[in-house]
Parts: sequence; structure tokens; C-alpha cells
Amino acid sequence: MPPKASSIVTDVQTAVVAWSGRKKIATFILFLLALAILLSLGTWQVRRLHWKEQLLADIAERRAAPPASLASCWPRSTHVAPPRRHRWPTSRRLAAAERTSITAP
Repeated sequence: MPPKASSIVTDVQTAVVAWSGRKKIATFILFLLALAILLSLGTWQVRRLHWKEQLLADIAERRAAPPASLASCWPRSTHVAPPRRHRWPTSRRLAAAERTSITAP
């Protein structure tokens, strides 16, 4: 026996209600996610503002200060780099030797 039209309508209404309930929950979760992202971006902007203001204050302070000596700004290193050994390709060595060789006329 085929189902009655009223039972089909009731089933469809129940499915729509269930779907709209799930849709509302999904929308609410997406809203909370978007809210969390926007709040984190807002706090990042505030932290960046404080950092930038401090940076600008440091720059203004350094511009107003008298010049520092180079010795106080440039640390002396005790490390000595090993000599670089570079060999030209053979053709360049030969060409350089030919240009620099002195021959008697």
C-alpha cells in the first residue's frame, strides 16, 4: 500500500527541520570561528601598534643623540678568516701569463 500524502509531507517537514537545525549549528560554528579569527587579528594589530610606537620612539631618540664613535659600534673580532684559494680556469691563467710575460725584442 502506498504511503499517505500526509505522512510524506510530515517526513519532508521533519527532514527540513532537521536540516535547518544542522544548518543553524554549522552557521553558528562558522560564526564563532570567524569571530575568533577577527579577535586574534585585532589583538595582533594592537600589539603591532605598541611595537611600532616603541620602534619610532627609539629611532627619534637615536636621531637626537650625538654621534657614537665607530670603535664603540664596531666590535673587534679575534677570528681570522683563512686565506681564500681561488684558481682560475687554465685558459684564463694562460691568457694572463701571455699578457704579463715580458719578452725581449
